[in-house]
Amino acid sequence: MDFGHESNSPPLEFIGQDECVFFQNLVCSKKWVGSNGERPLLPKSEGDGVMLSAFQSRLTGFGREMSTDELQKVNEQRLNKTYWDEEAALEVLKSTSKPPLTASPFVRKLLIGINNEGYWNSNHMAVKFEDVVDCLKVLYPIHEFVFLFDHSQGHNRKRKGALDVNNMNVSFGGKQERLRDTIIQNFEGYVGRYSPLLSVGDTQRMNWSNEEPPEESTEGPFNLSVQERRKRRSTQLLDENVNNKPKTKKELTTDLQREGIISKEDRRGYTVKEMQKLAGDHGIAISKSEQKKITGWVGEPKGLLQVARDRGFIDHINHHLYSANPKKNPDGTLNAEKSLRSIVGQCTDFQNELTHLQVMANELKVQVMFTPRWQVRESSIPGVLRRGATEGNPFRKRGREQTSKT
Repeated sequence: MDFGHESNSPPLEFIGQDECVFFQNLVCSKKWVGSNGERPLLPKSEGDGVMLSAFQSRLTGFGREMSTDELQKVNEQRLNKTYWDEEAALEVLKSTSKPPLTASPFVRKLLIGINNEGYWNSNHMAVKFEDVVDCLKVLYPIHEFVFLFDHSQGHNRKRKGALDVNNMNVSFGGKQERLRDTIIQNFEGYVGRYSPLLSVGDTQRMNWSNEEPPEESTEGPFNLSVQERRKRRSTQLLDENVNNKPKTKKELTTDLQREGIISKEDRRGYTVKEMQKLAGDHGIAISKSEQKKITGWVGEPKGLLQVARDRGFIDHINHHLYSANPKKNPDGTLNAEKSLRSIVGQCTDFQNELTHLQVMANELKVQVMFTPRWQVRESSIPGVLRRGATEGNPFRKRGREQTSKT
């Protein structure tokens, strides 16, 4: 979809994207019966599946074809360049360098399955998205582009270090992600009424500094006494307490790959028990010894309690009244007033956090918007109709009132 524009502004083009899986035996649930009762055997499974990811717009049509000359021009611009999302490129292409395109990237087919080409995920989407943007910049250099994605898991992945309360613990340290720093843009939506330590324009550090403060400093988590802050600056190992923990599947995979027992290209879905047996048969330990420790706060993520205190959203004198998640009232309803995830999650910067694709789009000088699923009734291409799940879809299950005989 494109809009009329003034002579001094570039044309704006909306490009839609979606995926669909086509199975080999998708329409084999019914069969013909011969005059003598002969009938073919029905397959037990859906068979092989091919995933199709495609981009379409009024300007490009569905899955724009590209000529040899057009591909050559695009490849000249991509020469000696690397992908913005290097981690995605390494997983999908085993390299961060952009390879020459041999076909149009506007339609991508993937033979799904753990023993085939794998499964489509956010990394495939990131690589293919950048390929398409590279082509559009060469094919339509004066246009601006807005990409429309639905809220599927492959599109809506959080950015690295995203402001997400679900990745935060109540206190500092532990198994929680290191969130990015953020700027207090406004009083409303950023700062509360309980003596905030931050003002508009300040940068809130989501992680404690790696530099240990001076001995006389009182810096540290507010819910610890001054003596505890100084004592718990660094992590302390307790030699007398040792735990034997079973290794995780990821740790077993790393050990088995390091010893050459399984390869990195092996796509078989091993269970934990199978990996433990493989490790045991080859003399690899399946458990690990860990010393109990008292986690220090220096260099660690701050956690929900400290972030809420810095912004003045909690009564720091009675901080023990707050919990991570909402508690139930006597009538069974949830009370979010003392829930740290509810309090911090309502902050404007947490609410408006960009996804990985949106951050990537900003770097590539395009825009990304997310649309509700099953809401589009007519596509931007004349004659192409998309029907929703609740209206006019011939493959959805019908209710009893529709299938019952009258």
